[in-house]
Amino acid sequence: MRLLLCCLMVAACGKPNPDACCTTADDCLKYGFSGITSCSDDLVCNANGTCVVPQCHASADCNDPAQICDIYGECVPSGDGSGSGSASQYTLTVEVAGSGAGAITSTPPGITCSSGMCSGKFTAGSKVELMQAASAGGFLGWAFACKGTDQCSVTMSSDQKVGAMFGTKGEVLWAKAIAGEGKDWGHGVVATAEGDVVATGQFAGTMMLDSFTLQTGDPGVYGGYVARFDGLTGKTVWAKSFPVTELDQVATDGDALYVSEVPPL
Repeated sequence: MRLLLCCLMVAACGKPNPDACCTTADDCLKYGFSGITSCSDDLVCNANGTCVVPQCHASADCNDPAQICDIYGECVPSGDGSGSGSASQYTLTVEVAGSGAGAITSTPPGITCSSGMCSGKFTAGSKVELMQAASAGGFLGWAFACKGTDQCSVTMSSDQKVGAMFGTKGEVLWAKAIAGEGKDWGHGVVATAEGDVVATGQFAGTMMLDSFTLQTGDPGVYGGYVARFDGLTGKTVWAKSFPVTELDQVATDGDALYVSEVPPL
């Protein structure tokens, strides 16, 4: 039996969704290994990962001489996201999930979130304190940049993401069916440093994972898959299929995923 190891560079710096867009070539490379949409010449990628018409096209378009036009087409203080110098602000994103309900607020102000995702910009190097208040069920804990149930404090040395879970202890937070048209097996699962879950295995035919469709071409033909799921909600972040009989195990060192293939005898 042969054991084939392959390495998938899938760690993303900043935006967690590898199907988002990017403005520059360097931007594209750092946000994921595939699925990146490069905006056309007259559009730029905004902070939400959407190609939009820029507010400014050159530094001269910004009325304040202390501001410049950054790669997202927005007038910002000099050095903020322009690609030269250090950023003066970074984005803190908060994702609220679970069967319960509650609110997340911040000191200094900028974050007020009770469901889904919200974000705010904070001065580089500043410390942001997040407070939680459960209104239905209890607070189950923080994820991503903060852990546990104690106070969450984030230093804005880069773009940051924090998850907040409300619900009842011991309940199933989410469940995900990974199945194709034919027979299918799950062989490996690993948690990433960001708090997401990556699973691998084999399937036959067509397999639907939220907005992602994987295919082997025939219900009788097997292929391997690797898929990443949001640790708070179970939503598929990305999914890939490979023309191999099966992918057997998956591991991560925090920067890359390592997947092993066991070919048939």
